[in-house]
Amino acid sequence: MTENSGNTSHVPGLVADTWWDISLDLLVIADRRGYFTAVNPSWERVLGHTAETMTSRPYLDFVHPDDVDATRAQAEQLLAGGSLAVDYTCRFRTAAGDYRWLDWVARATPDGELLYAAARDVTEFRKATASLAEGQQFRLAMEYSASGMCLADPDGTFVEVNTAFCEMIGSSRDELVGTTWQSITHPDDRNLDEASARRLLEGTLNSYRVLKRYVRTDGATM
Repeated sequence: MTENSGNTSHVPGLVADTWWDISLDLLVIADRRGYFTAVNPSWERVLGHTAETMTSRPYLDFVHPDDVDATRAQAEQLLAGGSLAVDYTCRFRTAAGDYRWLDWVARATPDGELLYAAARDVTEFRKATASLAEGQQFRLAMEYSASGMCLADPDGTFVEVNTAFCEMIGSSRDELVGTTWQSITHPDDRNLDEASARRLLEGTLNSYRVLKRYVRTDGATM
């Protein structure tokens, strides 16, 4: 194999060649100069760069600017420590110009000349985790708010209510979820509320505020 060719002729044996080609993970060999000497086909599938592109420039050129220093430090630590393994996450630029989060496991050869590494695209996992965290924060903020708060679907059916709203209406969460805000709104106030909600769903209104009355479970109006 010629240096930086990106092929797999240096990987010994048919079994190793097959593993290299079919792995869903991004496999790579890097040298002390900071270049990838070989990348497997998954790099082009995930990032869109050809092997020739990935091996023709220092790999730090593809790393997000905010992650360059930490990535360089990780590589230096590996090469200085011989076979020490490392688990590290950073962002790599795609051919389209955006970035994907890659979770790395790497090991250096005993002489500290080469790095053997496998990376996995964890971008969607990180997004999902962040969304869950944001959702949890919202639910906590909603639950502990002193103001009555609720979430409803486009038909007006409650999908979530907080404790303050339950106390205001005089019903439990289980009693309210699945019913509609129309059912607990004073009959004389429904038309105004429904008209504003319709405009909101149509996109002609970004938000609205309305003063209306609710009918509590005990029949009292508030």
